[in-house]
Amino acid sequence: MLIYIQNLIIKKSYFMKRIEELIEQIPPLPKMVYKLLDIKKSDSFEISEVLEILEENHYVVSKIMKTVNSKLFRINTSIETLQNAISLYGINFISSLAIVECINSTLRPNLELYSISPKRFFELNEYSCKLMMLWLNKKDILFVEKLIIPAFIQVIGRFLVSNLVEIGKENKFLFRLKNEPENIIEIEKEFTGFTSNELSLKILEKWNLDSDLISLIKNVDNPNSKESLVLNILRRLFNPINSLSKESIEEAFMLANKYDLDTNSLKNALQELISLTKYE
Repeated sequence: MLIYIQNLIIKKSYFMKRIEELIEQIPPLPKMVYKLLDIKKSDSFEISEVLEILEENHYVVSKIMKTVNSKLFRINTSIETLQNAISLYGINFISSLAIVECINSTLRPNLELYSISPKRFFELNEYSCKLMMLWLNKKDILFVEKLIIPAFIQVIGRFLVSNLVEIGKENKFLFRLKNEPENIIEIEKEFTGFTSNELSLKILEKWNLDSDLISLIKNVDNPNSKESLVLNILRRLFNPINSLSKESIEEAFMLANKYDLDTNSLKNALQELISLTKYE
């Protein structure tokens, strides 16, 4: 028993040291992110201020325009300018998209052990955000706006997992994921000492991001609020191994029922999302 405990301590120490090394290698975020977060918390600001900040980064603007004109997010007609996008979607949504794009472009994704490409990973995060909007927007738009960024970035810690799994155990990790996709969080913890959400928190803390944003992601593994429960359900539905599978949908409805969330709206939102995407 003593040897077992000693081995656990050594293993935990190894993971902590490795995580510190990986976190240290992550570049800082563009200043734009902090400016936009300040504006999102402000009670008084002009659209011109937001436009000025966004237009500092042409890459981010191009990504925003691509997103709002995508099949998933487009509203009827093509959106030609950033100002039109803000008018249609609101400052909170557009600034949240900008923050997410800055985060995505800063990280160097390594998702080998999940057998998905970075493109597919970001796509699943978009689906997650869109489903949340379809499910909850009509009831509480402020609640949804608060969760847009977390819905996109809550599992960015998965970028670190492939670098944390010990050499020689990669195939075992992938085998377990493919055969037990519903246990993805437990498997991540077993092989790396941390869940992907816990790793996400370490990245966000490194960047000194808003404490409110960090607290929204902090309790997703063990949800204790409506916010953390919704994020937990989204994470289950868009598991990279079996996203929107029969099993993940049943699991999501079971959780939603248990905590009295609107399952009819969730069902309708899922049907609408599936009609917008290539899911069958």
